[in-house]
Amino acid sequence: MPPAVPTLKEPRWNNTGTLQGADLLVNYHTFSNSGTLLGTSGLGVKGSSLLQNGTGRLYSAGNLLLDAQDFSGQGQVVATGDVTLKLIAALTNHGTLAAGKTLSVTSQNAITNGGVMQGDAMVLGAGEAFTNNGTLTAGKGNSVFSAQRLFLNAPGSLQAVAM
Repeated sequence: MPPAVPTLKEPRWNNTGTLQGADLLVNYHTFSNSGTLLGTSGLGVKGSSLLQNGTGRLYSAGNLLLDAQDFSGQGQVVATGDVTLKLIAALTNHGTLAAGKTLSVTSQNAITNGGVMQGDAMVLGAGEAFTNNGTLTAGKGNSVFSAQRLFLNAPGSLQAVAM
């Protein structure tokens, strides 16, 4: 049998410190993060509402999954592998969403980027509008953007590495 994945299950949790594990899984209803979660092999964060302030950090030395109804979009969400955000509510990102491999961000509603989104490949899908006022940076991987409406505003930038 494979070893059990360390899982933290709480209805409400306010993290101001550091929590580290190999394959770390956090299940919550309401989670407020101004500290650090580090998965040395992988990190999964699942629940209803994640309020991450500017000092909040979600890090993984492998893949990172954030599956939530609502995410505040501040602080840092970074992995050396894939980063996958599956959201229901609209996302307004003012932080850093970065993947060493594929950054995948999907929302059933709108996505507004005022921070940094980057990955070797990027899959960005909004059920409504996708608005970029920040920085989108894609590497040599294939990238796909899908939305009802796509706005690349003057303060924003879109960069891609030539093949």
